[in-house]
Amino acid sequence: MQPSTNNESNRDDRLQHIAALLLEHRAGKVDWGEISHLEGRECPKGIANTFLICCLLDWQQDADLAWEKGKNLVKQLGEEYCDPDAEKLWATISSQSKDAWDSNYEHYGKPHRFRKGCTRLWGIADDICAWFDGQARNIWSGRSPFDALVHLWALGAGDQISRMIVGALRDSA
Repeated sequence: MQPSTNNESNRDDRLQHIAALLLEHRAGKVDWGEISHLEGRECPKGIANTFLICCLLDWQQDADLAWEKGKNLVKQLGEEYCDPDAEKLWATISSQSKDAWDSNYEHYGKPHRFRKGCTRLWGIADDICAWFDGQARNIWSGRSPFDALVHLWALGAGDQISRMIVGALRDSA
């Protein structure tokens, strides 16, 4: 008995739909926050870090809500740790123990609809500090889109979010 290709067909249809949406929005129609308005200037650390945390929270939840919660989390962490520009965002997150970070889930306003979505930020933060000097922009600055994509995959951003990030950076350049 042959396996059903209905699931494969549905998956292909979804992928084609996603590709069409990405192409439609590639011409600068999507505003990726402050990173979209740099007009050729180097991306400041705080903007890059905020952009990345918002993108990472844009996993399995409404995009507008993810970005709102991401910006609120960055602001809250900046206020708590006297870093309003979020230049040390990842170090602030990773400096907490995993248990402490997890226990602050509600304190930080439930940044993701799933606790797991917030917990994964802690592991990613630790790797950003270890591999990229605690700065998101070091993931992509001076790198090819493919190299940036590989680094995002290695961080655990996931395939679709990693591709979204690289696409947004390309559109914002």
